[in-house]
Amino acid sequence: MSPGAIITLADFFGPALHDLASQVEVTLDTNMELRSLQETLTRMLPKSAVAALSKTIAGRMQELLDVEISDVLGSAWSKSKEIREAIKATKLNSNETVLIPLMEHTIESEHRPYVDIRQGQITLARVTFQVSLEVLLKGAELKIEKGRIQEIITGEAKTVGKLRLGGATLLERKIESLHVAGPVVARFEDEEETPEYQNASKESRDAHEGAKTPA
Repeated sequence: MSPGAIITLADFFGPALHDLASQVEVTLDTNMELRSLQETLTRMLPKSAVAALSKTIAGRMQELLDVEISDVLGSAWSKSKEIREAIKATKLNSNETVLIPLMEHTIESEHRPYVDIRQGQITLARVTFQVSLEVLLKGAELKIEKGRIQEIITGEAKTVGKLRLGGATLLERKIESLHVAGPVVARFEDEEETPEYQNASKESRDAHEGAKTPA
């Protein structure tokens, strides 16, 4: 792995996540779009518990950001006929290497991970975040071997990521040249799930399923 390589969305947002708890607390307390959630928390929980709850929510949110960026890119590229054919060809011939130059294009991805606040078996409220990622690729090339995108060779990969709650932007980061580590799994609808795909996409499924935290 190259120094400074970004693997997950949590890596992308980096040190800014340390301030997430305070951002969540302020947003829950002041954002008008979260009024019903605020009323539920005020009715069901002591006021002194809000700050502690914000820290717990922020901690769970960081866990949900453990989604590999390569999975996001692989999902987008799996729609390409040329990439699909190259992956299938190198799966049949393990000695073959295919390099595919990509035209300049933008990949946009949005996720809506959530944290449920529970008392026992009862869900009191759901806190839903919005995570967006936009990657502008110029001069990119894919190296495909053994049925997988083994490497993304990029001349330029400008990336913007945002984390929102109730319409308010909690975190935003821009990177002029993103380096993604590790192979990319491109999932095709007509293929059975292999153990490799199941492992590689576990974080993506977890993020969509959300997390639960006790009140």
